[in-house]
Amino acid sequence: MRIALGADHAGYLLKDRLREALERWGHTVSDLGTNSADSVDYPDFARRVGTAVAAGEADRGVLVCGTGIGMAISANKVRGVRAACCNNQFNARLARAQTTPTSSPSARAKWRPSTPRRSSRSSSPPSSRAGAISVAS
Repeated sequence: MRIALGADHAGYLLKDRLREALERWGHTVSDLGTNSADSVDYPDFARRVGTAVAAGEADRGVLVCGTGIGMAISANKVRGVRAACCNNQFNARLARAQTTPTSSPSARAKWRPSTPRRSSRSSSPPSSRAGAISVAS
C-alpha cells in the first residue's frame, strides 16, 4: 500500500517512527514533512498529504500533530478527502468504515462526495476519487 505521511513540529518524531515501521511491513511511504522541531504551519502538511491521497498518488494518508484536530480540519478542505482525528485503533477502524463505501466494488465506483468542497487555500484539482486520511495524535 502507498501511504503518505505528514506531521507538524509536534509530531515529526512519531512520524519518523511510523515511517520506519510501515516500510518494515512492506508499504511504500512518501514522507511529506516536516522533519524538525522548528515551528511550522500544520495546514501546509495536511494539504500536501490530502492532495496526494485525492490525486491517487497515495492510497492512504497519516498525519501526526499535537492533537490531530487541526490536521483533520485542514485535510478535510481537500476535495475528495475524508479525514478523522483518531487516537486509538478502534476510532481509526470506525472512521475508515464510516467514511468510505466498502460494500462492493460497484458501490465504491458509484460513490461521490455529496457536497463538493472548495477552499481558497486548496489548489487541488477536483477529484472523484474518495480518499481517507487517519489523523493520529
